[in-house]
Amino acid sequence: MTNIYTQLAELLNVAQITDDYKHSDAHDLEISEWVYYYQPNFSDVINRIEELNNPDAIVFVSYLEKYLPEYEVEKYIEQNKK
Repeated sequence: MTNIYTQLAELLNVAQITDDYKHSDAHDLEISEWVYYYQPNFSDVINRIEELNNPDAIVFVSYLEKYLPEYEVEKYIEQNKK
C-alpha cells in the first residue's frame, strides 16, 4: 500500500514528495524562486508542485503535516483522481 504522499506525487506528476532533505541537491535551490518567506497555504504548495510537472522532480517540504496535512491531501486526491 502506498502512502498518501506517494499518491499525491503520482497525481501531480513528480517523482517524490518528502520531508527528508538528504534526497535534494542544495545546489539546485534558487532562494528567490523556491523558498517561501511566509507560511504558504495548502493551495499555494499544491499549485507550485503542479507547476513543476516533472516526473523526475523530488519535492522537499520541510514539514509535511504543517504544509500538506493528511486530511487535505486525502481530500485533494479524492477530488482530483483521474
